[in-house]
Amino acid sequence: LMKSLGGTDHSIFVRQLAEGLILLAVATIPAIFIDWNLANAELNAWMDGSTLGWIRFVNTVLISFVLIALMIVVGIWIPARKAMKVQPAEALHEE
Repeated sequence: LMKSLGGTDHSIFVRQLAEGLILLAVATIPAIFIDWNLANAELNAWMDGSTLGWIRFVNTVLISFVLIALMIVVGIWIPARKAMKVQPAEALHEE
């Protein structure tokens, strides 16, 4: 539908990816706060007694962020590439 309003394939694709990654960034902020509070409450204590370390916390946040970002990119890329092949007239007719 955005294609029929003058958007190019590249601009639509970039916009979809940007929306997904912005939503991830917005959701990550409260998730970090919740994870920090859970770790401080020692709900995820290990058997050796180490519950919270800065390096471990930052590593887990970064690894989780990168993996979820990859899932978002792949989850948007595949359907977006298929949708770009649909002609705008067909998309408007189906609406």
